[in-house]
This record gives sequence, structure tokens and C-alpha cells, in this order.
Amino acid sequence: MYEIQPTVIYRWLHRYSQVKLSGVKIHYEMETEEQKTLFYKDKVAELERIIGKKQIEIDFLNKLIDIASSELNVDIKKNFGASRLNGSEITRQKKDLP
Repeated sequence: MYEIQPTVIYRWLHRYSQVKLSGVKIHYEMETEEQKTLFYKDKVAELERIIGKKQIEIDFLNKLIDIASSELNVDIKKNFGASRLNGSEITRQKKDLP
């Protein structure tokens, strides 16, 4: 993963180890493509679950807006977008007040 050569690892162990490991072989394993694939498959599955939950939430909220619109006889989606002000418009309105 970090592309460190085995000789660098052995040299580091020899210099900084509390116990000198002369004659001891250390086996290290690089991450295989299979391990990477499994990791990313799990990650994709997790993200798909999150997206699925968010989509259910969006569908629920849209349905709630539709029901509220029909009960109140007001197009909430259309009216919601029309009345929004950004910060500079609010500042201008405050300046116009007496």
C-alpha cells in the first residue's frame, strides 16, 4: 500500500527494534487485488444503502408536500421557491426601512 521496499523494513527493524531480530524472518503481506475488490464492493454496498435511505426520505417528503398542497389548496413547491431572498436582497430591504 505504501510501496515500501522489504529492505527498508528490515533496516528499520534492525536499527530501531528494542530486541535485535538477527536470524528472524519477518513475513509481510501486500494488499492483494482481491482484498481491494472486496473492500470496494463493501463500500459500494454501504453507499447504495445510504442512497436508498435518502431516496425513501425524499419520496416521503415529496408525498407530504403533495398532500399538504392539496389540503391547503396552495402549490407549496411553486410558492416556496418564489419567496426566497438572498442576503443582499435582505440587506437592501433593511436599508429601505425608515
